[in-house]
Amino acid sequence: MKRITATGGAENTHSASFVEVNLDLIAQNLAALKERTSKAVFGVLKADAYGLGAVPIARRLQDEVAFFALATVSEAKALREAGIEKPLLVFGYVADADIAWMVDHGVRPALSDVAAAARWDAVAAARGKVAPIHLAIDTGHHRVGIDWTKPRAVDIAEKMAQFSHLRLEGAYSHFSTADEANGPREEISTAFPHRFAMEQLRRFKAAVDDMERAGLALQYRHIANDAGLLTFADDELFDAVRLGICLYGSYPSDDVGRYTDLKLSVPYRWLAPVSRVETVPAGESVSYGRTWFAERPTKVATVQVGYADGYPRLLSNRAVMLVGDVPCPVIGRVCMDQTMLDVTEAPDVQPGDLVLVMGARDWSTAEALADESRTAAAPASGEAAHGISAAYLAGLAETIAYEMTTNWHPRVERVYVGSQG
Repeated sequence: MKRITATGGAENTHSASFVEVNLDLIAQNLAALKERTSKAVFGVLKADAYGLGAVPIARRLQDEVAFFALATVSEAKALREAGIEKPLLVFGYVADADIAWMVDHGVRPALSDVAAAARWDAVAAARGKVAPIHLAIDTGHHRVGIDWTKPRAVDIAEKMAQFSHLRLEGAYSHFSTADEANGPREEISTAFPHRFAMEQLRRFKAAVDDMERAGLALQYRHIANDAGLLTFADDELFDAVRLGICLYGSYPSDDVGRYTDLKLSVPYRWLAPVSRVETVPAGESVSYGRTWFAERPTKVATVQVGYADGYPRLLSNRAVMLVGDVPCPVIGRVCMDQTMLDVTEAPDVQPGDLVLVMGARDWSTAEALADESRTAAAPASGEAAHGISAAYLAGLAETIAYEMTTNWHPRVERVYVGSQG
């Protein structure tokens, strides 16, 4: 099979797009984050580790974190079935039918009302177990949790603590604006922490201090996400921090990317094969709706990736892919399964060649690409081409970097390199 040196020597044995995930670089990102905190680390693996693959990443990181945090019970089940024994915390809704499984497997829920706690206590009692739980506190995000104000939060916490088969292990809240600068007129170096994030921190502290005065011993108090860790002093961040997007090579926002000196590496490369190459005469159109016309004879490559794979249709006539070290424009509308490129300026391209859809050009450019993503810059050409950042594509697609990887379809195979843990 053909080898494409410009994409790092990957051998093309694939008939569709695939993502190479470098587990060593994810572990490297975690190590860089841990240098900034003395707190326990909860590794966030929700949405299949932001699209990169929760099970392989959990195996690699399980010795380096205190918890893994998830959104759904199904995500917890996938980890337990894979043999991951690390404590798990599920932030999302839990149906009554799932309580027994979670109790049996030591999976913590996020609870916010006494009635739910009573159901958990009854199930745990029937199984002869004591179930650890975390109390969700709403400090202004208004998505989940009990109101932070006294006396409601502490009263509910005290009632939960009275159940003999529950253990109130932790309490948490979630920032709404920790990744946003205070205002455009402020210097980026003084724009953090965001004022409302500071107010949420104050509210959370008031709530958990009330609990401490009431004699409730909480092992884990946590509010900080990646942005919270990067913009608050470590001694303000209680007992644990929850780290997600930075593990996967993106900054929480452009504002935080410009503000922090944290060095990350992009730990993935989304590659796709060319299926067809033809020269289109001047005046001819390409793809649905005839939104692009050739102004000159144009060499067009069809690439086996489309919006069904998670490549947004909004990138039509906007984005580029990297062919060798040449950024080649997407022309015409992105199709369900295929996308066309103008490869006239690229080296000789043949069916079966791989092009870079998103991510690092090769692993040696992974850190430079993450640094470049701070400004969502368009890819450079030649030796300066580090890859294609999620931030750049997200800007074109009118979304955020988080969505660019979580939207990868399951048919996009993940291929792992580096130590498997």
